[in-house]
Amino acid sequence: MQEYKNELLEYVQPSKFNDHLVLVYSVDDRESQQSIQFFEIMAAHLNNSGVIVALTDMTSSMFQGIWRFNANYVRFYGKAFGHSFIYVYEPKTVRGYKDFLMKNSKLYEQFIKQDPRLKGENLIKNYHLRHCENRDRNPKLLMEWFLYEIEDWDKVIDLYLKEDQHKNHKGYSLSTIDDWNGENFGSPYFWIIDRETKKPLKVMMLAQPQWEASKNRTRTLMKRGFMTLTISSFRSFPVFVQWEYDTDGTIKAMDRRFIDFMKNFAGCLHNARNPRVDLAHIVNPKLLFAESDIQFTHVNNYLKNYKIRYDVKKYDFMLSVLCNSEWQGEMKNWTLGVQIMEKLLSQGDYKILLVGRLPPPSLEGKIDRVPMLSSPEFFEKIANSKVLLVPSMSDASPRIITQALALNTPVIVNKYIAGGWKYVNEQTGSFIENADDIVDIFNDIEKRRKNGILQPQKWYAEHYKIQHQRLRIFIEMLWFKYGFDTDINGLDPIDDKVIHQIQDIIPV
Repeated sequence: MQEYKNELLEYVQPSKFNDHLVLVYSVDDRESQQSIQFFEIMAAHLNNSGVIVALTDMTSSMFQGIWRFNANYVRFYGKAFGHSFIYVYEPKTVRGYKDFLMKNSKLYEQFIKQDPRLKGENLIKNYHLRHCENRDRNPKLLMEWFLYEIEDWDKVIDLYLKEDQHKNHKGYSLSTIDDWNGENFGSPYFWIIDRETKKPLKVMMLAQPQWEASKNRTRTLMKRGFMTLTISSFRSFPVFVQWEYDTDGTIKAMDRRFIDFMKNFAGCLHNARNPRVDLAHIVNPKLLFAESDIQFTHVNNYLKNYKIRYDVKKYDFMLSVLCNSEWQGEMKNWTLGVQIMEKLLSQGDYKILLVGRLPPPSLEGKIDRVPMLSSPEFFEKIANSKVLLVPSMSDASPRIITQALALNTPVIVNKYIAGGWKYVNEQTGSFIENADDIVDIFNDIEKRRKNGILQPQKWYAEHYKIQHQRLRIFIEMLWFKYGFDTDINGLDPIDDKVIHQIQDIIPV
């Protein structure tokens, strides 16, 4: 802020190349000191606007009797008045002086019109920069506040879903990156599929932690313009669980260096019950979402030409554990599964189907067992069971849970499962903590079925409707938030993130 000598103000007009706001003050005047603070703020914001904000101290002139007037008032020198001045009587507020300058200063008016934030290209992007008002009265501003203040992306996306343009879009899905640019990636790499164009986007999701050598493949995709996120698809990742870290070589890669590496990612799709605590080590935007959320279409696509009778229930319980490995048994909590089956057989004549691994000696000849099945056959077995049993604990979000719901089969799920807990309610099934409770839980489910309360397929169909759209909104907001819609300098817009050279992918 400039300081004019009082002689200049009295006998020489300020420069005619600019407009001038000049505060006339005295060092012994308290109100003047408050005005000076306001003028310092105003000077910082009017820099390069063509309006010079200045002060002039009349204390000496007042002592010498030259200046017989009071202090703490404002003169405005402008072209509109032939560079003479008028007094400014507006209250010393931002709105008051903004309105005054818009009315009396052509230079300020031109400065406002030249502001790139007001040219129309980035009106939405800079909305929060241009407004200072009651956010509770403005839904758009409220959403911006959620994003930039508390970062509750789930709530913000729920607000966006009330708009038809988002609600009526087919949304996004995901698939493993089988082949891109002549290189096979496969698991743990996923990419986003636009369900309207059936084309993949340059958005990559990493499903497990990586050691340094594996990170190089991720860096390669990032260097080629892929926006990168994490997704929960392997044990409790990205939630840190000490016993998983101690026993699993892949989880052990989630050390401090990998957590620092994740800071370069755009976001995180998770299944955490309490993300503020469980994901405190992750600074990226987070959304409660899993691949299991979008299994409804996947199941229906497989069954288009395969007729299933949902009314035929051949089994009371079905349990699926893929193979006999110790690692698979640990992840699927085979120990609890065996305890539950043994408890059922000791309590009644229950018919149980085991898919995949061999039963233990204590259950041989007492339950039915089939090896791995094709998808249609597997879905038929689920549909022909009264209940699907999921004893897993260290499991990200088993797709089999929502596949069962899509087939109108309720689920009994381990109370402490890492992901998949969000699907369990009065309409879909129950939690289990102890094998001794299995009979009471099963009887309660059958009671709800009889009373019309149990409606897993109906509930999941309603839940599924918005999941593709939720994923799309989240991806689009991150694409915009981190500047993937512009070039490296943040200038020229880049609207096309579709990978055209890939053949159409049938999205789930």
